[in-house]
Amino acid sequence: MEIITNREMTNFNRIYKGSYWGGFKYKEENKEIIDNRNNFIVDYNIKKRVTQLPIRRSQKHLGTNNRIPNPKSVNSLFDHMEYYYTHDKQYVIIASPYNGNATMNDFFDNLEFKKIYNLYYSNASTYCLVVN
Repeated sequence: MEIITNREMTNFNRIYKGSYWGGFKYKEENKEIIDNRNNFIVDYNIKKRVTQLPIRRSQKHLGTNNRIPNPKSVNSLFDHMEYYYTHDKQYVIIASPYNGNATMNDFFDNLEFKKIYNLYYSNASTYCLVVN
C-alpha cells in the first residue's frame, strides 16, 4: 500500500516537496491544515519554498539588528520554521510552535509577526512575517 503524504493532498504538491511538514503521512484529521496550506499559497501569492533567506535579508531580519533571533538558537518559539518566496519578490517566514498562549502571541507581535491560521498542526499556532 502506497503512503500518501501531506504535500500530496494539497493543491501545491511541488511547493511543499522537501518540506518537513509535507513529508508526513496524511491523516484525515489534518484536512483543515491541508485547506489552510492551500489558502496560504494563494493568500500570500507564494511562488516557491526556499530553504533560507538570502544573506542580505537574513542579516537585516535574523539577528544583526536583534529584531529576530537566529532560529537555530535555543529559542523553541521558532519551531517548525519555513521560508517562502512570493511572485511579488518578497519572502515569507512562518513559525509554528506548539501551545500558543498570550506570552507567545506578545513575543511574535513584538517582532511584527502576524498570527495566521494553523499551518503545521491543530495545536501549533502559526505566525507569519513578510520580509520586503
